[in-house]
Amino acid sequence: MNIAGDINLLGLTGRQVPYDANLTIEIYSGATLIETLTATMTYGGTQGICHYSTTCAVTTSGGPYTVKFKAYHWLKKAVTGVTLVAGDNTVSSINSLKNGDVDNNNQIGNNDYALMRGNWLKNGDSVKGDLNDDGQVGNTDFTIMRANWLLNGD
Repeated sequence: MNIAGDINLLGLTGRQVPYDANLTIEIYSGATLIETLTATMTYGGTQGICHYSTTCAVTTSGGPYTVKFKAYHWLKKAVTGVTLVAGDNTVSSINSLKNGDVDNNNQIGNNDYALMRGNWLKNGDSVKGDLNDDGQVGNTDFTIMRANWLLNGD
């Protein structure tokens, strides 16, 4: 069974695909996690939009399932009521993932700010706090974090 679609990573402006291009996908039946997948994102043709595709081991067609999506420094987002069938499945009702989770714990708060502050004006491909993935931690990154301050993912 294949799952594919597009995902909007809010605040991604420095690259076409984030530095850490892995997308974690969790499939739940009710409250039970039945599978965790990793998909590599590719450029979706528009800034901030990434395409993903992966194969899952879930063999039971039907649902409804809840499918949760998490990318590094973006909050986890759940899509509920997903029906999966044998073959190809497109999960396209994903809302935009909110940015600012520097410590990757699915909430944006004081620790994220401390990590950003500790790397302020540093340059590099994988500097913690570079939320727009432009290679430097600066004002734009702070603005992204401030807009999503104290939010939690699904």
